[in-house]
Amino acid sequence: MGAVGSPEVIGKRRTSSASCTGRSATPATSPPGILVALGVPAGLVPVGPGDRISLYRSLLTGRRVLVVLDDARDSAQVRSLLPSDPGCAALVTSRYRLADLVGALPLELDVLSAPEAELLLRQLVGTARVAADPQAAARVVAACGRLPPPLRICAARHRARPGWSMRYLADRLADRLLLLLLLDELRVGSLDIRASIEPSYRALDAAAARAFRLLATAADGPLSTVQAARALDLAPSAAEHLLEQLVDAHLLVTDMPGRYRYPALLRAFAREQGGLRPGVVPAQADRRSAERPVASAGSGCALGRRL
Repeated sequence: MGAVGSPEVIGKRRTSSASCTGRSATPATSPPGILVALGVPAGLVPVGPGDRISLYRSLLTGRRVLVVLDDARDSAQVRSLLPSDPGCAALVTSRYRLADLVGALPLELDVLSAPEAELLLRQLVGTARVAADPQAAARVVAACGRLPPPLRICAARHRARPGWSMRYLADRLADRLLLLLLLDELRVGSLDIRASIEPSYRALDAAAARAFRLLATAADGPLSTVQAARALDLAPSAAEHLLEQLVDAHLLVTDMPGRYRYPALLRAFAREQGGLRPGVVPAQADRRSAERPVASAGSGCALGRRL
């Protein structure tokens, strides 16, 4: 069994697989789709969740099946669906670190390397456009945090604007980053980068969500535990607990003990949720706006799964 944690699952292959996707799925509601994938006619799927689980496990007995459980909310959501037959395996993906999923082999997916991200951009917009200005392409890749979703959105905008050079696109992203409009720039049609971040943010408890919003304005660079404690008016141990929650939710990055940082896209999202407006210096932002409850934050954002 493998558990993959990442801000975005880059891809997965299925061979003789049954899959289950959805953050609202539970052992009581997810097996019907898997049972159908395993050959059970829809009309014969048992009504009771216990009967569904029993049938599911009996169908796996003696077979070689890879069960793909995508975007798990927590370990409890998928534990009943893990196959026990030695010929079967499970691949679980999640936005969170499923540390309590006993027997799993965890694999953390980092962002793409710079060459990988540039290759993806070449595939999305064409080699000629990237080769015409490789330095501008590198700036686009960096502004997108070397993540596939924003790169796909940038590519879609670039294809829709034949008159835009790669340098013009890179300049737009740089300007928007300074003006807190980066998230608006990374939106085209039904694609919105906020949809990749919003589910993780809304899953936070009130204290962690408040910390996520407030700390984005506390410093533009790396953030120490002491700085966070001062900004949140908490003891260092309490602040560290919240910081680690954000790391586990992939909403904050830590490169060494006691040091944390926001990737540019997450900082822009956090400041937007805190009510910081374009053109306003972070220190001038109304602190009370960052105290808004999660339920009212980002009401205009598109909700959805990862792009």
